[in-house]
Amino acid sequence: HTRTFDLRELRIEGMRGVGDLAYLEADPGFVLTALRPRRDGSGMIARYWDALGAHRPVILKLTREVVRVWRCDLMERPIEQLRLNQVWDKYYPLRTLLTIRAHAVETLLIEFEIPDGEERN
Repeated sequence: HTRTFDLRELRIEGMRGVGDLAYLEADPGFVLTALRPRRDGSGMIARYWDALGAHRPVILKLTREVVRVWRCDLMERPIEQLRLNQVWDKYYPLRTLLTIRAHAVETLLIEFEIPDGEERN
């Protein structure tokens, strides 16, 4: 029996600049395995695993509050900024594409727009 939940209902204490986490929708087989606030600033760390075991491109769907997405090493240090593509979709207006290796673990830093009146850490 597999338990599922709706990411739109998930909130992480200490996160700012994001209304819900529904934007973490990704291609089937690209499984979200860990999620936590960024330690040294605004944003969050999301860790994914390729459960299909296939070298391929995957798409991550994002909301308009996302301003940057970085591919990180396993120590969560940014190594490559991913390109955000605008699309005409009211629920997921941004997309990013990354190529993953078979059975890879990918760590992403997702940065958000800071609401007016709040300071960056």
